[in-house]
Amino acid sequence: MKKIIVIVFILVHCIPTYLFSQEDTVRSTFEAGIRCKKFTGFYWENGISAEYKSSKLLDNKLGLGVNLTTSILGTALIKNAIPTMNFEVSALYYWRRTSDFQPFSRLNIGLATAHFSSTYANITNRAPLLSAEFGFSYRFLTEFRLTITGGINAITGNGTKGLGTVYPLFGQFSLFYKLPSTK
Repeated sequence: MKKIIVIVFILVHCIPTYLFSQEDTVRSTFEAGIRCKKFTGFYWENGISAEYKSSKLLDNKLGLGVNLTTSILGTALIKNAIPTMNFEVSALYYWRRTSDFQPFSRLNIGLATAHFSSTYANITNRAPLLSAEFGFSYRFLTEFRLTITGGINAITGNGTKGLGTVYPLFGQFSLFYKLPSTK
């Protein structure tokens, strides 16, 4: 868990600051918010998400993101469900960047974990994630943005081969808040 926190810190704070701190003409945005994810036929997972866009990244058409979702804040919060955690980094491509309604696609890579009881110690509890998403983003009230996507995982499992908590199809929505610029 400490490694994931360090990676998130580096991606969210250090890289954008290092790459773009010397440019006064660079227009960049950083948005953070909540994410709700549902694997088809499986758990709800909720968590946090953040995205960074800059005029240096294909003139704001390309974005970089990090996502952390867990069933502990979803299905496992109210039911006896397997605690899961998914960490992803992503690259996003936006079409119609000047519009409030923007279709986009996203490529995610990351790691999924499940915390089984000691009874199931021989079951795989980690797996890499690789997924593609397609959806749309809608900006409202200037600072807020809603995204709705559907996606497919390229790496899944059934519990005997691979992690059994990562299903092929999923849907999700996120609500972002645009953080004030420091420039």
